[in-house]
Amino acid sequence: MESQRSLLVIGLALVSFLLWQQWNIDTAPKPATPVTQQSSNTSSGSADLQLTSADAEQPAAVAAAAARGITISTDVLQLTIDSRGGDIVDLQLPAFELNKGEETAYPLMRRLNGFEYVAQSGLIGRDGPDDSRNPRPVYDTTQNSYSMADGATELVVPLTFNHNGL
Repeated sequence: MESQRSLLVIGLALVSFLLWQQWNIDTAPKPATPVTQQSSNTSSGSADLQLTSADAEQPAAVAAAAARGITISTDVLQLTIDSRGGDIVDLQLPAFELNKGEETAYPLMRRLNGFEYVAQSGLIGRDGPDDSRNPRPVYDTTQNSYSMADGATELVVPLTFNHNGL
């Protein structure tokens, strides 16, 4: 009987050690991965144009300016859809309070510094607009804000996207 107790204590100590070791691995800070950029500088003469850094940043700035938030309000939800990719970046329940006695709606999804919880989806595939070879699409809509009318049962928010001329 005494040897059985000793074996159980040794087994418990071994399992505890392995659990502690795995916990240290899981909670250790991740090392930063270095970002490498590949550049190919090929010039065939003076007729080639060299892009300056301002020219290279211009398409990104134009694309960022084109993306905007589309606000949708219903009796149950208040949400914001990012026109870049059609992601839901802010979702709140206005019928529920964050803290008792306050009129702050209960947030389900939001984007803050250091905290990003969004519904990111898209049309992925070989010919989809969210293909990894293409940047995320920017959807267009006629309004920046949509609100459900009193007594209505549905709200339609038309998002359009022109992909390869279609």
